[in-house]
Amino acid sequence: MKQPPFPANKERGFMRKKLSVLVAMLLATGTLSASEVAPFQKGERVLFLGASNTEIGLYISYLQLFQALRHSDRPVHMINAGIGGESAKNAINRLETDVFPQKPDRVFILFGMNDVGRELYKEADPGEETLKKREVALNDFRTFMEQLTDKLSAAGIRVDILSPTPYDEYRPGENRLPGVNESGLAGCDKIARELAKKKNLGLVELHAPMTEMMKRYPEARLCGDRIHPWDMGQLIMACLILNAMGETPEVAAVTVDAVKCTAEARNASVTSLRNQDKSLRFTYAPKNLPYPVTGYYRRVDEKFYPVSNLLNQEVLKITGLAKGNYKLSAAGEPLKVCSAEELAGGINLALLGTPSQKQAKKLELARGQWHEAMRILRNITVLELNFKRAGYDWADSRTALEAAEKWLEKRSSTPWYNTNKKQVEQYRREKPREEEYRRQFTSAEEQMYQSAPMPVYEITIEPIE
Repeated sequence: MKQPPFPANKERGFMRKKLSVLVAMLLATGTLSASEVAPFQKGERVLFLGASNTEIGLYISYLQLFQALRHSDRPVHMINAGIGGESAKNAINRLETDVFPQKPDRVFILFGMNDVGRELYKEADPGEETLKKREVALNDFRTFMEQLTDKLSAAGIRVDILSPTPYDEYRPGENRLPGVNESGLAGCDKIARELAKKKNLGLVELHAPMTEMMKRYPEARLCGDRIHPWDMGQLIMACLILNAMGETPEVAAVTVDAVKCTAEARNASVTSLRNQDKSLRFTYAPKNLPYPVTGYYRRVDEKFYPVSNLLNQEVLKITGLAKGNYKLSAAGEPLKVCSAEELAGGINLALLGTPSQKQAKKLELARGQWHEAMRILRNITVLELNFKRAGYDWADSRTALEAAEKWLEKRSSTPWYNTNKKQVEQYRREKPREEEYRRQFTSAEEQMYQSAPMPVYEITIEPIE
C-alpha cells in the first residue's frame, strides 16, 4: 500500500523536535508511566496477555530484538498469549490453560478494545439505555481487570498493565464510531491507571500518546482498520514500553580530540588512534548494536515518534578539526561528508551504514523469522484452546486433526463458520509441522542473542581538499 507523503526536511526536523518535547513532557509528568516498570531481567520469562493486538505480536518481536541488540548478555524469553476478540473476562477463564502452564515470571496485560463495547457507540445521539450499557461495560472492565491482576499476583507473578491502544475515530470515512476512543477507551485508560496505582503495579501508558499521534496525522492510518496498529503502530507500542522501563538512548558514545589525539568512550573502546596521511584514524569496538534502520523505523522516526532521539543514539564527536569538510568512513566504506562543526556537534552512527548497522539488519531478519514462527505456533495454540472449550481432546497430530473437523462441524450454523473453516484449513497445514516451527522459533531467538562477535572496525575522518 502506498504510504502517505512526508513533509519537507525543515518540517520534519520541526515535527521531530515537537514530538521529542511532547514525549519528554509526558514522561516527566508521569503520564506515560504511573508506576515503575522494571527492565527485563536475565532469563526472565515474560508473557504478553491480550487480544488481537497482542496475538499479532509485532510489538513483542520488536522488544525481543531491542533486548538482543542492547542487552545481549541478558536474554529474555517472550511468550505470546494473545487471542483475537477476547476481553479481560475471557483472560480470567484461560489462566489455567494458557498462562500458568507457561510458567511466566512476569505478565504484561493489554485489554480494553473488546471490553468497551464498541457497538454501543454507533448512535450519534445515544439514549439513556445505551449510556447505561456503556457505564456497565466500563464497570465490568474494572471488575475483571482487578480479578485478573489479583489472580496473577497471587500466583507470584509480577504484573504490568499496558493501557489500551486507541481506536481511530479521527480519520474520516466508513465504519467510524465517534466516542469509542474519547469516551470509552479513555475510560478504560483511566481505570488502568487507577488500578496500577491501587495495586502498585507497573503501568505503561499507550493510550494518551498514541491518541495524540492519531489526532495529528489522521490521514496516516496508524491503525489501518481503526482497531489494529500496523507495523508502525506496533513499533510505537514497543518504544513506549522501553521508555517506561527506563531504557536510555545511548548505544555507545565516543569523543575524540583531534589535536591531543585522545579519546573518551562509553559502551565502546577506541584503540590505535592516530593521525596518518592527513587523516584521523582509530579502531572502534562497540559493545552494543544499534536498532536496524528499516522502512517501518524511518516512517515512525520521521513522523510519529522520535525513535532515534530517545532510543537509538550512537554518537561520534570529533573536536579540534580545522574548518572544512571531511569524509567519514567505516571499514573503508564512505558513510557521510560532514563539516568540522557537524563532527564537533556529534554524528549519530546508528543511522549510517556502518558494520554495526549491517549486523543489526541481520538480526532484524532473525526477528522476522522469530515472529513468523511465533505467529504460526500461536495460531495452533489458539485453535486447540477452542477445541478444548468445546469438549474435544486428542493424543497426537492425527487425533488433533480429527478434533478440528468435529469442532468445525459443530460451528457450521454460526456466523463465523467461513472464518473458522479457513482457520481449520490453516491448522491442517501447520499442525503436522509444529515441531519444525518450534525449532525455527528457538533457532531464531538464539541467532538474535548469539550472533557473530560484535564488529570491530576502523573509522577514518579525512579532509576533502
